[in-house]
Amino acid sequence: MLALSACESADEPVGIEHPGAADADTDTRSDSKLTLLISLSDDVVSRAPVDSLYDAGTGYENYIELGTAAGAKPDMWIALFDDNDNFLTVISSDNYTLVPLESYNSSKHYLLEFSLPERLATQLDEQPFRMLMMANCGGRYPTLTDSDGPQSGIPLSNINSWWGESNYVNYTPRNVDGPEDKIPMFGVCRFSGVKLVPDNTVELTETLHLLRALAKIDVYDSENTTAPLTNVELVNYSDVSIPYPNGITHQADYVKGSYALDYVATNKMNYSGRVKAGSLPFAKVQADGHDNAYRIYCPVYRNVDAQGHPVTTYERTCMRLTFADGYSKLIEFRDYSKLESDPTAYFNLNRNYWYKFEVTNRKISVDVLPYGIVDLEPSFGINR
Repeated sequence: MLALSACESADEPVGIEHPGAADADTDTRSDSKLTLLISLSDDVVSRAPVDSLYDAGTGYENYIELGTAAGAKPDMWIALFDDNDNFLTVISSDNYTLVPLESYNSSKHYLLEFSLPERLATQLDEQPFRMLMMANCGGRYPTLTDSDGPQSGIPLSNINSWWGESNYVNYTPRNVDGPEDKIPMFGVCRFSGVKLVPDNTVELTETLHLLRALAKIDVYDSENTTAPLTNVELVNYSDVSIPYPNGITHQADYVKGSYALDYVATNKMNYSGRVKAGSLPFAKVQADGHDNAYRIYCPVYRNVDAQGHPVTTYERTCMRLTFADGYSKLIEFRDYSKLESDPTAYFNLNRNYWYKFEVTNRKISVDVLPYGIVDLEPSFGINR
């Protein structure tokens, strides 16, 4: 999860005067600037919703393409909406800067500064508005312009409809090893009472959280296993990501101040419906101190339809685990403890979830963050 500091604050904004700013009595209005502190973290690793106790993210999980490399372009999209969720404007790359405050590749904190033209600053001065930010979508962003303003009736809650088949963000499941594997993200927040002062920078002091559009799955041997893993594969998968979920219009839709509910929007997920048959290998990595570990990041996947019924066996995603003795087994994402009482107890792969499977002699425990530990019996069934 990534977080931008600034969200619906009634506090008096902090004005930072730029050198050479005009005297207020003689000023002709010019651009106003706003700054946001971005704080990246990942899946919950604590039972308390305290930012410092969330996982900081590893490797390139925090990476945002800033366009600093030769030939690269910034891969971000920032748009503003009025308080009725109607589109106002896109903040062009000429009018913002995003600076990592730590080592770029894995920085947890960025500083965003963007400018508002006089027309928009006048309209939004002390008026509520919403900001949507997306990143790492390979340049695939809604094609909205200022001519698509409030009169167009384009609601924030429906902006995900832009991602039809031709606009999907292609993302084949894999490990995240470098900039080419950057993870799509989104975040939205409402601001109010912001006093915009010409030739001054207003510091917004709350936090805007950006959620990753992928699920993360780790499978690893425990220290006590005598039947080590030799391979893990994902069977059936989606190769496209839809960065923006259905029906999200406010950060409160996914930030609850609760360990069990923070940073997910399970009732507002959307799935591409594009299913690829076959299998993809997990990458062998070191995970949480485990040398024999396997990892993959994948787009959200629907095992259960909108009516709560499982999709067909051939459509569901699962994992194939192979052991040193040649034994292999398919593991489905379902609650096997309810195998007889509830044959429909499958679950979906959701964005910003981290599924951690520990294997001990073919017995598995899984931690589905931000939820608690659950055990898998030798039959590989999930007990919740």
